[in-house]
Amino acid sequence: MARISTEEKARKQAELNAIILDIFWNEGIQAVTYAEIAKRFGTTKSTIQRYFPTSDHFPLAWEGKIGPIISEFLDWSSKDNFEASWMRALENENDVRFRRILEVMFVEAAKVKSTEPAKVGVERFKTKITQVFNDETVAHQVFGRTFCYLMND
Repeated sequence: MARISTEEKARKQAELNAIILDIFWNEGIQAVTYAEIAKRFGTTKSTIQRYFPTSDHFPLAWEGKIGPIISEFLDWSSKDNFEASWMRALENENDVRFRRILEVMFVEAAKVKSTEPAKVGVERFKTKITQVFNDETVAHQVFGRTFCYLMND
């Protein structure tokens, strides 16, 4: 079997990342599977595993893309504005990206052992909320409201 060039591997990685992001944004984390990625990429599951050895590696596709999206939705000017913008973003049916991000956080939290990138990302986000408002309960409140919203939706 011929080896692919570094450039070709990077191009394929970028294409796979785009496919994973598309599935994630449009269908949710549960739809991001080897079978679905392989189908859209036009290859086999084993080929996808060369780029993503386990499904825990799929979130690497959106690394560096989550923070800017979260910031796009949230108003950090006051606690009240922050909480209101959080709920508006969560309930926004025209753009579900914020909701998808929170859904994956809850999926990770429900695992026996969350992935390290997820733990680091959530901790970083909680720390930012605490620092901005000098109150760690704000993060607890919005995550709690998110849990209740997702359970009742």
